[in-house]
Amino acid sequence: MSRESKAIPKMIGIENEYGCLIRSKLGNYYTDEGGAPFVWGFKPEWFSFARSGAWDPTARLRDSHMSDNDAHEYFKDTRWQSLLNFLMPNGARFYLDMAHPEICIPICRNPLEALLHDRACEWMMNFIREKHYEVYGNEYRLFKNNTALGDELGGRRSIDSGVSYSTHENYLVSRGVSIKELVAKELPFLVIRTVLTGAGKVWAQNGQPHADYQLSQRSDFFGHTIGLHTTGTSRPIKNFRDHPYADHTRFRRVHVIPGDGNMCEMAEFLKLGLTSIMFMMIEDGFLDDRFSLVNPVSDFHQISRDIYFREKIHLSEGVSKRPIDLMKEYADLMWEYFETFGIRDEILRMAVTEARRLLGLLDSHMEDCFGELDHVTKRMLIEGAIEKGRVSSWRDAKAKMMDVQYANINPTEGLFYRPKTYARMKKLLTEVEVERAVFSPPPTRSRFQVEVNKRFGVVSWDWQKTFIAMRDRRELFVVCTDDPSIPWEKLEGLLCDDREEFFNRCTEAGMTSPNFFPANISDSYRFVDTEASEFSTSTEQGGDSLKCLKKMREIEGDEEFLHKKWLEELRKFLEQKKGFLTEREDEE
Repeated sequence: MSRESKAIPKMIGIENEYGCLIRSKLGNYYTDEGGAPFVWGFKPEWFSFARSGAWDPTARLRDSHMSDNDAHEYFKDTRWQSLLNFLMPNGARFYLDMAHPEICIPICRNPLEALLHDRACEWMMNFIREKHYEVYGNEYRLFKNNTALGDELGGRRSIDSGVSYSTHENYLVSRGVSIKELVAKELPFLVIRTVLTGAGKVWAQNGQPHADYQLSQRSDFFGHTIGLHTTGTSRPIKNFRDHPYADHTRFRRVHVIPGDGNMCEMAEFLKLGLTSIMFMMIEDGFLDDRFSLVNPVSDFHQISRDIYFREKIHLSEGVSKRPIDLMKEYADLMWEYFETFGIRDEILRMAVTEARRLLGLLDSHMEDCFGELDHVTKRMLIEGAIEKGRVSSWRDAKAKMMDVQYANINPTEGLFYRPKTYARMKKLLTEVEVERAVFSPPPTRSRFQVEVNKRFGVVSWDWQKTFIAMRDRRELFVVCTDDPSIPWEKLEGLLCDDREEFFNRCTEAGMTSPNFFPANISDSYRFVDTEASEFSTSTEQGGDSLKCLKKMREIEGDEEFLHKKWLEELRKFLEQKKGFLTEREDEE
């Protein structure tokens, strides 16, 4: 008889920062100063005409009786533009992160749905790139990768020397799982999964020894086991960021930062699927300590450079094994987990089945993984160019340029999208499905926010809270969706076209808040601090963990202050609009 699983639904999010170059107006070359203008120049109305009846950002003004001209002035307002936080038609978030344009997929229910919306977001980024050229005459190049060219090219500073930027994953995990348990079980998997999920990289960066080729784009930039930071030259493999955008007494958001941005659909599907299963096994107490590593950081570096899987890494139990063999053990254990708990989810079972198949091929006929795993596909393309004499060697700058061009999302320029190459790629999605997903949010909180935006306009939002202006009351009210896995049917039942009625329905459902902080923000870290104290007494790295989490509280305090300042700006913005709205209502 199967055991009952206590694992909660694995809601998934992905954040992709894109490498962004803009062609200089002064010459025929590209500079790395394109990120900010790429986001600043974006016009939400670009998507309102992409398909008949699609999300129209001017619809947020329908209840204000504004004219079309006034509506366009709304989007030109400097306060609005300064927020740079756009709700996209599929529920994604588009914004500027440091110097990079970044897009987060909507909240998704499974790895295949997350893959679909990641490809839809890539489609949107390329569409925005095309519109920039059409509207402004600016030529951009966007790269779905995680590292910029470094000092290796003759000392030139090309793009940003030695810089790594993110593809971050987010998974919803039960708050009942302790920090200690997460660190012990999550760390080895994030390191070992690189054999399947790495996107491949030419050369080394960040002061690391030279390598012709690596499995991971990011490993050179990781120097700690645990920590808070997501940037810098010595990132932690296990990141402690835990802002669940949900009821913090029930949920935690696991923020995964050492992964790569994948071009191959299968590689990304496996990354999301296997990682989701790993967290489910932790929640059900099924994943033991057999994979615990002696030195996760050095193992991460070694695995990345061992492109033919010949070297062994040391486990805490005193044995040494090849990472590919450990990954096979993970896959077998995942299948045993399915059988033990009677899990029949076809998408998750597909992830394990495909992982087993590809792990076997990696060990016997690696070339057969072309088009499914990025690190194999990219390496074989560059090796082919070397064999044909188009690239002299791995140390040739052209090899590095092929690495970069592999991730160029422009279908007419990108190496991945060259017709003969792309025809060999394993497809899990159709182009029709991807383009449809651009305007079709998944049935989660993300669809709810898009539908609310269509009806009333969203002044501001995050994944948990939606800020809506009450026209008659001259104030904001906040709709809070504290359960990320809330059924769409329940959310759909709240929707209506009357603003007051919508507010009343949400209030009756217990989903509105008169405050901008429905729970004391420090409470969400009270749990973490308690766990950190326990963790600090049971691990060598506990002291660093406790310092890290105390620092997190300090940073969160700063964020609360900044958030309040930001809300003041929103209030000022609304005050500017109130006068105009009042005049129009008086006329009626």
